[in-house]
Amino acid sequence: MTLRRVRAGAGGAATLWLIWLILIAPPAAGQEALPVLRIEVEGNVAADRDLIVRTLDIPLEAPLSTRRLRNGVRALWNLGLFSTLEVRSEPEGDGQRLTVAVAENPRVTSLEFVGNKKIGTEDLKGKVDLRAGQILSRRRLHEGCEAVEKAYRDDGYAMARCVPEVKEEPPGQAAVTLRVEEGPRVKIAALSFSGNKAFNDDALRGAAKLKPNSLFRRKRYTAEAAREDQIRLEEYYKNRGYRDAVVRTLDPEFLEEGRKVVLRYEIEEGPYYLFGDRTWSGNTVVPTEKLEAAAAFAIGEPFSQEALDRTTAEAYSLYTEKGYLLEISVQPTIQTRGDTIDVAYEIREGSPSKVHEIEIRGNRRTKEKVIRREMTLYPGDLLRRSALLRSQRDIFALGFFEDVQLDYQPTGEGTDVDLVFVVKEKSTGSASGGVGYSSETGLTGFVQLGHPNIFGNGQSVSLSVERGGRRENYEISFNDPWVFGTPTAFGFDIFNTRRTRDLYTETRKGGGISFGRPWFYRYPDYTRVYLGYSMEDYKFSDFDPSLEETDSASDGVPLADRLRESSGLISSTYLSFVRNSTDNPFDPTLGARTTLRLELAGGILSGDQHYFKPSIDHRIYFQPVWRPSLMLRWRLGWLVPLGDGNGVPSTETFRLGGTRPFEYLRGYDDYYVVPEENVRGTGSGQVRFPGGRAMFGFTAELVLPIVSPLKTLLFYDAADVWNRPGEMSFNGLKEGLGVGLRFEIPMLGQVGFDYAYGTAVKDWRFHFIIGSAF
Repeated sequence: MTLRRVRAGAGGAATLWLIWLILIAPPAAGQEALPVLRIEVEGNVAADRDLIVRTLDIPLEAPLSTRRLRNGVRALWNLGLFSTLEVRSEPEGDGQRLTVAVAENPRVTSLEFVGNKKIGTEDLKGKVDLRAGQILSRRRLHEGCEAVEKAYRDDGYAMARCVPEVKEEPPGQAAVTLRVEEGPRVKIAALSFSGNKAFNDDALRGAAKLKPNSLFRRKRYTAEAAREDQIRLEEYYKNRGYRDAVVRTLDPEFLEEGRKVVLRYEIEEGPYYLFGDRTWSGNTVVPTEKLEAAAAFAIGEPFSQEALDRTTAEAYSLYTEKGYLLEISVQPTIQTRGDTIDVAYEIREGSPSKVHEIEIRGNRRTKEKVIRREMTLYPGDLLRRSALLRSQRDIFALGFFEDVQLDYQPTGEGTDVDLVFVVKEKSTGSASGGVGYSSETGLTGFVQLGHPNIFGNGQSVSLSVERGGRRENYEISFNDPWVFGTPTAFGFDIFNTRRTRDLYTETRKGGGISFGRPWFYRYPDYTRVYLGYSMEDYKFSDFDPSLEETDSASDGVPLADRLRESSGLISSTYLSFVRNSTDNPFDPTLGARTTLRLELAGGILSGDQHYFKPSIDHRIYFQPVWRPSLMLRWRLGWLVPLGDGNGVPSTETFRLGGTRPFEYLRGYDDYYVVPEENVRGTGSGQVRFPGGRAMFGFTAELVLPIVSPLKTLLFYDAADVWNRPGEMSFNGLKEGLGVGLRFEIPMLGQVGFDYAYGTAVKDWRFHFIIGSAF
């Protein structure tokens, strides 16, 4: 006799039959009173018998409960292991025997995609939850196809369809094929609006991200993007006086067999509101005057939800600057008077938070003291927002980390918190070597080694060796940003360079030391002061006979004599003021960086050259639109002779061209731009030496991120040099414009390629950059 026979199959009718039996069917008369003496399992191959019995959860030697049977069958079905499930009851002795007959779902042996051309197979495999070895269920198969269709919808193929095919050979194993019918990529034909009176269709199209496709616009339609535009349109109304506006997305209208779509939005504008009175209550720490000054809206302006939220955020910022992090509440209450909205801000201050402990995580190479000494927050301090963000910025500015994240954890005692700085270290050492050839230097081999964080102490060292038939260069430098237990930077460098040029040989030997400290006064912030001294022996020799000839372009003085005058010992000192308020020291988008350098040679420092050389370099960064950043930069330099006569060392004059740090001008060869009166010779024998005593340069760069860390940039350079400051003029500047790429390579640093057109030479130049640009 069968007490309950439950069978579940693949079809919808079988599923309904299962639901009816488990949830609705009444128990067979007299069967509940009989105890279950035995439970048998049939048809299981991979599924464990004990798992099935445990999941059914029917106790032996006890009367059978219909409710318990229903729950057990439901639990077995929810395992997802079986394609059919049947429970039979038969009399046995003084009780009954239950038999659970199952047919197992097959296991996936392979997964194949057919018909996918626009999205690769590996990409689709990453979207679906189907893998070889998994148990195949109808639900998993359905979800896999849904994932494929969603991937295509997100890529603009709204009509894409996925059809699953299952081939069971041998029994218990299934080869799954997902056949894709991609269909055409949907183009946006138009945006349709109804119910809008305050704003016309053009204004609303401008607020939406999805727009009709054109030659310069290729927005991809997806249902999710359309819903996002619904939110944007609603925010557009709410920020322009229509607080109660509601925007609904209607069913899209597909045209031309799914190739085009018309997006339709229905709008209920509601009444138009203006801001009324604004009041503050409960504030004792922050004066009402400061809160009013931070408000983002004024009485009589159209209501704006964005302005309301921004005012709330600014109030929170004022309190976080006072240490109020955990126990602070700023709640705006809105009251409507006709077409006017009054806003009452209620503030509950609580108690300020102090820093209990500061923990650093993620530093594997960098010593903890190197990180801690950059912080402006210490245990016991008020948790001020500005100090917290400044600490994060200064730690990142070390250059040793890819990312610096902040977290805090309440101590559980009062309002004090524990701070956690989580750093992610990056490869900071660099090493390069190779062999190169150029017409200027001949065959040259080089080795360059550098590390900015020796033994995790924050100290940097650089070693460069270059040797060839026409060029030799040996250089070593060291810098320690923290000596004597104070934020005093100390560095030195030693170099020995020889270059054999076409017309002469140039030799430089020397070295220098420098010290730096943060600016001692609060203003201007982000400023450091550097003081340095260098001694350099400069020598020109092995002149070509042509340089001994008298040249009227240089007041009758042969170029060889000018070079001899530039030879000798240069003993100089400099004072630099560097202010860097950028948001990111290595990839800035906001802020400014200014360097003022005053160099003095000779005089009381002795030496053979006597001059004063002031220069200033100012850059400002901002974002005129959403993602790109714009840099505007100008440079000014002046070389002033000291002592008897008006001669200046030719080696210190300004010669523009290429991508050298201060005298760059893209679109021109290195050292190309000098005052026209200083150019000697013609054609390939032309000598462009010496440079000018005054220079000015301007640069504009628009940087557009592509894929991290790759960026492209559009640039414009304009600069020139003059022999006398009184000749300086913005008319006739040498110009260069072009396009470039920037990316970072581990162990090498930032690498750049610029392709620029020089308007004065009417030709293109290719520039290769290693390290920070200029």
